[in-house]
Amino acid sequence: MSRRLAIAGLMMVLVVLWIAPRAPAAEDILKLVPDSASGLVVINDPAAVDAKLQALAGEMQLPVPSPLAMLKGVYGITEGVDEKGTIALIVLPPEIEGGLPTPILLIPVTDYAKFLAPLKPRKPIDSELTKIEVGNFLARARHIGGYAALTDNENWEILAGTLKLAEKPSPALLSWRRWLTVNDVAGVLLQPGVKRLADKAQQRMEMMKSVLARAGEKAQAAAGVFAVYGGMIEAAKKEVVGFGVGVQLNKQHVHRIFSRTSLAPEGTWAAALAQAGASKENLLAGLPAGPFVVAGGAALSDAAWKAMMKSSTGMMKAMPEVYGLKEEQVNKLSKSAADMMKGVRSMSGVLELGKDGEPLFSQAIGMMRVDNAQAFLANYEKQGNLYSGLAKGAKSPLIQPAQFEKSEIGGTPALQVSKKTPPPPEGMAASPQARFTDFFFGPGGKVVTWLVPADEHTVVMGYVNKDRLQQTLAAMKEGKPDLAADEDVAKSVALLPASAVARAYLSPRGAISFVQRTGAMLTPAAGPAAPSKFSTLPDFPKTPPIAFAVTTAPNEVRTHLAIPAEVLRALGPYVGQVMAARASSRSTETP
Repeated sequence: MSRRLAIAGLMMVLVVLWIAPRAPAAEDILKLVPDSASGLVVINDPAAVDAKLQALAGEMQLPVPSPLAMLKGVYGITEGVDEKGTIALIVLPPEIEGGLPTPILLIPVTDYAKFLAPLKPRKPIDSELTKIEVGNFLARARHIGGYAALTDNENWEILAGTLKLAEKPSPALLSWRRWLTVNDVAGVLLQPGVKRLADKAQQRMEMMKSVLARAGEKAQAAAGVFAVYGGMIEAAKKEVVGFGVGVQLNKQHVHRIFSRTSLAPEGTWAAALAQAGASKENLLAGLPAGPFVVAGGAALSDAAWKAMMKSSTGMMKAMPEVYGLKEEQVNKLSKSAADMMKGVRSMSGVLELGKDGEPLFSQAIGMMRVDNAQAFLANYEKQGNLYSGLAKGAKSPLIQPAQFEKSEIGGTPALQVSKKTPPPPEGMAASPQARFTDFFFGPGGKVVTWLVPADEHTVVMGYVNKDRLQQTLAAMKEGKPDLAADEDVAKSVALLPASAVARAYLSPRGAISFVQRTGAMLTPAAGPAAPSKFSTLPDFPKTPPIAFAVTTAPNEVRTHLAIPAEVLRALGPYVGQVMAARASSRSTETP
């Protein structure tokens, strides 16, 4: 097993490091991908990828050696490669149950003999299969369709029999052809791979359920969670037909990671996806400007919210011992929760950086764009009271009723919603997990939320105390610049597609500040105010935020992650600061 892993690792090194000034469309290489393949990885224009990696390492001030130079030095392969070709790693299912997948590396060659020469071929190089050495391990090579196909020595029969040159690519690959060529690096998990991965996950879930089922009543309740996850995995086997990840390095000073999830056209997931649509509102409009941790929002429709409630309903039904509800009660709760959100077009929010000693959510602001703010609040209170009445019948701390009261914020009528926080598990009242509740919401074991109509179509939400909510409402009335007007945020907004269903922005500086504040809470032996390795982290430089978006296409969900070059340029020196601070701390510690 270790030998096969080593061979696969060395083969991936060859893929990553190989020289190719320009990689053409991957159609030709796709003709060599069998229908049974679990997936494949393609690297386009590896020489350019190597150059981009070196440039990135220079910007980050990190000493990263050139992979291309390492390849030439270790393996000595300098001739016989088609520099205009495409290189891929194909992953086939294992031959025996419980075995490891079979990797096949495809390298385009102009002279097969010259390519093999540095790899110490053991047999005449014009034979069907040739024994070679990759590092200190034996492997096999075959010349097919202008490519050198390599695999480990144990899989020579697969290399000889399964690998064939088809007249055209498999139909399952046609929709991925462009995807595999426009990215610097791209990988696709095909349907056989999805099913195999799901089967493995289900086996692990069943094993965990079996263990927990024998460990007492409390553990049996936890086993219900695995039952829910198992159902989701089973659904994915039927609904997902492919999953891909692609990377684009330093394109217009931005590093991007994409994903595509391809759904079965006749499946229920694809049908639900068809109801999703891009937001027509500026999701950051109205959110307060200033330092923040994370911000974002998503378009929302009644159909989409009902789909989310349906998923939650399935979990409640699968775990009656956890939620303490009968199926009829669950159905009523789900309907009431869905009805509460009628008329909501989008939701957004921001978590700002607060001060030490302030509950975290006191600096959180939420916003809903609705058809009619007054009608929404009236319906929200009505359905909320109905939901709370049903929740009182639950025998679980996970479902808590809420209290709805009339209130006032800055002279504007508001709705105040109070809800108890779930109590900590028995015997854990003084644990860090219990202190987290106070850290997020303040002492008292209760969460208070205010909903205020800012205008005809906008409802603003504040938590824990009214201060930040009042300031936000005043800024909106006065027309002060909001988060959407922030210069750094605007740079990241421009990196995402306009058709996004959901958007999110993570501030690296804010994220580090968040870790600094929560450091003591993450250290079990420390008190709330005790210093820790987290709370002593240096501040991260100011940069545009990392941007994330979700878009949809027919039968597809796509994600887009954009990392501005400024973030990575700041990351290298920051890591150096952290390491220097750690070294200094260790040197001053007393034995």
